[in-house]
Formats: sequence, C-alpha cells, structure tokens
Amino acid sequence: MKLIIGIIILIVAINGFAFYNLHRTTNHSEEIIDTLEILRKTIEQEDWKKTPEVIQELEKKWEQADAWWTPLMDHREIDLLEQTIVRVVQNIEVRQKQEALVEIALAKRMTKKIMEKEQPYLKNIF
Repeated sequence: MKLIIGIIILIVAINGFAFYNLHRTTNHSEEIIDTLEILRKTIEQEDWKKTPEVIQELEKKWEQADAWWTPLMDHREIDLLEQTIVRVVQNIEVRQKQEALVEIALAKRMTKKIMEKEQPYLKNIF
C-alpha cells in the first residue's frame, strides 16, 4: 500500500512540474513575442528614440526566459534564438530597418516554435 501511495505522489509531482513548466514556458514565450511586436511597430514607425527602452525590455525578458529554458530544453534552439535577438539589437543600433524587421520576424517564429514544442501534443510525444 505504501508503494502505491508513493507512486501516486511521484506521478502527481511529475505532472505538476510538467504543467508548471508548460505554464512558465508559455508565459515567457508570449512576453518575448509581445515585446518583439512592440519593437517591430516602433521600427516601422522609425521611432529610433523609443527603441533603446524596448530593446532593454526585450533583453530583460530574454534573460528571464533563458534562465528558465536552459536547464530544461534543447540548447541549440535557445542559442539560435539568442543569436537572432543579438542580430535584432545590432541591426537596430545601426538603424538597418529592413534587416531588423526580418530578424524580428525570425525571432518571433523561433519563439513560437519553442512554445509549440513544449505543448503536450501527440506529435511532440511520439
């Protein structure tokens, strides 16, 4: 009987952590995507004075997500997303509007892909 209770507690704990991880991953992904969208709109309007504060917000959101994702996910995807964010920042600093917009679109897609891979879908399990 003790063994069954122990197994049930372990299963509940594992599932609880999985759902907590899913929730945190989804929140971090949505925050990054929202910030990238604000940055995209700022760049399209060529409001170069506002971009540093949006970049600072993006970097803050990225640091939080990176700290959570690194121990739990594929490092290659995280590294590629980080490189894309760095390219976004560099393109904005030199005011390369078109290149920055392309990199923002790529960063948004990569973030969505990370979020999708963490969802409990059958295609992700098998």
